[in-house]
Amino acid sequence: MGVGIDLYFWSLKETADPRCLSPDETMRMNRFVYPEHQHAFLAARSGLRHVLGRITDTAPDELVFSYGPQGKPALAQGPSFNLSHSKKLACLAVHPTTVLGADIEGFREIEEGVAERFFSAAEYAALQELSGGAKEAGFFRCWTRKEAVVKALGGGLSIPLDAFDVTLDASGAQLTRLESAYGNASDWALAPFQVGSQMMGCVAAQTDGTPITLQVRSAPNGLEFAA
Repeated sequence: MGVGIDLYFWSLKETADPRCLSPDETMRMNRFVYPEHQHAFLAARSGLRHVLGRITDTAPDELVFSYGPQGKPALAQGPSFNLSHSKKLACLAVHPTTVLGADIEGFREIEEGVAERFFSAAEYAALQELSGGAKEAGFFRCWTRKEAVVKALGGGLSIPLDAFDVTLDASGAQLTRLESAYGNASDWALAPFQVGSQMMGCVAAQTDGTPITLQVRSAPNGLEFAA
């Protein structure tokens, strides 16, 4: 038995409810210049509130979030959660208590030099051993695993992406190195997953090394999920 983490997916194309947003969320939404970005924010936050409202038996507009130094939201009474969205799909990871982070990324063109700039030396070397489709998949495995770790740590851009190493292979995802300022690598577990053929994802959680098991609790019809 591993640490069970629930996943909730929804489409950002769905009609969203602006009435459930807090005043600060409405202000953040209105800062976006383009209407499509405003709607994506609204659909993501509205969905987040509705899912957490069902879990906590609270009206969506009555949820009160606190925010960490780098803006990571939390609920004082739990559960622990983390939200990510990409290509009109939102993903929410939830556990009653475990510190966690989640990331999904739709495949897109990779700009020259991104991996060399943002990956650790070990990760970049592992990526250079791959080619073609395997290299593309390896890039997004690495990217989502690193983003999930950073989001779990809650430090945002203050955490250098070369401060830790993750594996790039499809199975046996691991956090193999973590600078001591951020804890011990052995305390963390990674659970990668794939959505369809063009999207990677990962959940990182501080489980004292206990493996993670993922359970999809809700998703749009026809969503293909593989852990």
